Amino acid sequence: MYTSQPSNEHPASQACLACPTRGKCLASQLNPKQLARLAQCGQLGRHVPKGSIIFRQDDPAETLYSVKNGAVKTYQLDRNGQTQVTGFKL
Repeated sequence: MYTSQPSNEHPASQACLACPTRGKCLASQLNPKQLARLAQCGQLGRHVPKGSIIFRQDDPAETLYSVKNGAVKTYQLDRNGQTQVTGFKL
């Protein structure tokens, strides 16, 4: 069971300590200072509605996503503009 302790750490590190997928996440390998820096890069715990496009081909990579629930479908468009599924990220 997780119990909250008063701390000077970034709130993200406290959230990560309580996360049920902590051991499977990239952030689990970071120390508190690195975790705080990662948290400053964007939003934590943002829900992305089903069917949303989070990244398009040739877009600059500016966001790191961690899938905690559900899946992300990756696809590309062929020469005829048809969708070709390339994978699922769980």
